[in-house]
Amino acid sequence: MHTKSDIYVSLSVIVSLAAVKLGFPLMDPLIAIVIAFIIFRAGYRIIKEGSRDLLDMSRIEEKEICDLVMGVEGVKGCHKIRTRGSMGDIKIDMHLLVQSDMTLEDAHLISHKVSKKLKSEYKDISDVVVHLEPSSQRPQGSNSKKTS
Repeated sequence: MHTKSDIYVSLSVIVSLAAVKLGFPLMDPLIAIVIAFIIFRAGYRIIKEGSRDLLDMSRIEEKEICDLVMGVEGVKGCHKIRTRGSMGDIKIDMHLLVQSDMTLEDAHLISHKVSKKLKSEYKDISDVVVHLEPSSQRPQGSNSKKTS
């Protein structure tokens, strides 16, 4: 993104110098306004992206993640989904509900399937932490409770 801005600014400065040399002095202030706009736009994007990281904003919609995870066999529900990080390095922390009489080995395998599915669907995800809970501890209607 910054490289494009640098190229546009450099080209506009060259065009401005050429226009003034060819007898079009009004082109200089017009091109200066264009350059100011390009710099402002780049700064706005940097501030917008940086504020998402600083404010710890969610990177992927919780419902979207839960809908995807519910497609994994053995998952009875999900909640407390939190996404953090920057684009290209998103970390997910979530709670999964699994059948209460399931073996630890089977539950662990489900957590790996969930992690693999999320990472294959979203290329920016670098880490998924899954907290397993028995499904008998939660009422049926609270599978995708929003808590971030």
